[in-house]
Amino acid sequence: MPIAICEDCGKSYGIGQWPHCPHDRVGSSDAQIHTSEKVTVYENPTTGEVRIPGRADRPIHPKYLAAGFTNRKTIDTHSQLRQLEKKTGTIHEESNYTRNSVTAERDTGSR
Repeated sequence: MPIAICEDCGKSYGIGQWPHCPHDRVGSSDAQIHTSEKVTVYENPTTGEVRIPGRADRPIHPKYLAAGFTNRKTIDTHSQLRQLEKKTGTIHEESNYTRNSVTAERDTGSR
């Protein structure tokens, strides 16, 4: 049941949509990842294969360069991160678990 009409577009909106008209986005649809949680990957441009290094603060190791992994990319958004997780079958633990979570201890078997 509409409770108001948007002065800009003329569409009606109801409870739960106020104060935003249905044609407006409330926020960004793809949030940025915090700098401390960003992921660096090495990509082979010919095969599309991806490797995730143990440390992101070092240059590409010569063995990866020899294998064709010449592209160094930083994952900046959550949608890019989810695509990487799906492609590689991995989980980004920093964004899925909190450090003081009881479930994180249970899920990783550290308890």
